[in-house]
Order: sequence, then structure tokens, then C-alpha cells
Amino acid sequence: MEYQVTNVTIVNRRPMGYCTAEEFANKCGVSKNTIRVWIKRGKLKWVLKIGNDWWIDSANLKPERKPRTKKGV
Repeated sequence: MEYQVTNVTIVNRRPMGYCTAEEFANKCGVSKNTIRVWIKRGKLKWVLKIGNDWWIDSANLKPERKPRTKKGV
């Protein structure tokens, strides 16, 4: 998956307007691993990877989940 980013200001090693995957997970009430899965599946659009860290745009909202359907019912 390829990400394109333009006009991101970095202050004190932190992109302006972005939060870490852990901070975003706490904001959404899910685990860090769930956030990583959402990134991998493309559910979160405005993300940066700097070194080993994922940074997520603070304006992102928790992605909507599709309701599960029961198979064979």
C-alpha cells in the first residue's frame, strides 16, 4: 500500500495534527493492533509511517463497521 503526503509540518518529532496509533486507539476505545489492522485494510486514510511509528490524522473518525450478517440463516 502506498501513501502520499504533502504539506505536513513536523514539530519536535511529531507531525502537526497527527496522533500516534496508541493515542488514536485510546481515543476510539480499541487496541493498537486493531488500529494497525484498520491501516492495513485501508479503513484509515490519512496516515503516516515515520520510522517504526504510525501517525494518524487527528481529524480521522473511527471507521464505521459494517453490520455482520449471519450466514445460512
